[in-house]
Amino acid sequence: MNKLTLSAIALAATAFAFPAWADPVPSAVDAMIRAAGKDVDTIAKVAKTAHPNSAKEIDALVASLADQREVERTERLARAGIFDAWSGNGELGVNYTTGNTKDFGVMAGVSLMKDGLTFRHKLNGLMDRRKSNGVLTSNRAMAGYELNYKFNEQIYAYGLGSWERNTFAGFTRRFTESVGAGYQVFKNDDMYLELTAGPAFQQTRYVDGRSDRDISARAGLDFGWEFVDDVMLTEKAAILIGSQWTSTTAVTFALIDALSARASFDVIHENNPLVGRKATDTASRLSLVYGF
Repeated sequence: MNKLTLSAIALAATAFAFPAWADPVPSAVDAMIRAAGKDVDTIAKVAKTAHPNSAKEIDALVASLADQREVERTERLARAGIFDAWSGNGELGVNYTTGNTKDFGVMAGVSLMKDGLTFRHKLNGLMDRRKSNGVLTSNRAMAGYELNYKFNEQIYAYGLGSWERNTFAGFTRRFTESVGAGYQVFKNDDMYLELTAGPAFQQTRYVDGRSDRDISARAGLDFGWEFVDDVMLTEKAAILIGSQWTSTTAVTFALIDALSARASFDVIHENNPLVGRKATDTASRLSLVYGF
């Protein structure tokens, strides 16, 4: 074996034993990735294309930042008191109803959530009461609370209770309680889907003085999809077998800072309406939403 061959073998062995050193992440790229927020994956992809020799270091930086945020989130939630770590939104808008009433009016709503390490709390409320020429044309209000116990990131147990009044649909008060299981089918930066199911109990007092108590089964769906940047499509639906089903479809557009615009369509269907009442009510809404 000649010297040239030996030199080539030695050079090849050295190349395999000591791979080329990767370049560090440029300081400008490091700063952009740290400030990228939810766009970090897109920024990192562009950065790796522009600096291929730093690809592994960029991936390591993104992973370390994600780990750091998770540690900070866990520590913050572990320290949170009963009034801490809540988020949500308030909504104010106009709507047009059909069914048992046909009229334009003003509505207000609120939705709050505290997503802790083990427990998740949800609060919501809605008020829709208006008069036309001195005559009451809509009288609906509702409030609800839901508690989730998370077994892991996908499976949880839930318990919920709600109160509702809708005199034009035929009842002065309705209490609904349900317990069961929830499953987060998937959740990523652009889309999520959760399903719930369990037994339900309902107590209704009608405007004619009668009262009903029902035992049923409930199924729920909560879906969201950011199909365009800053534009979110959501669908929340629930069905109580033999009693009613509800659906709220909405498209929310981010405007400035915490302010958004929302267009939504509500459907409430009663399986057994009172004589003279329509089974289905709808509400088309345009509203402003303030997140906090």
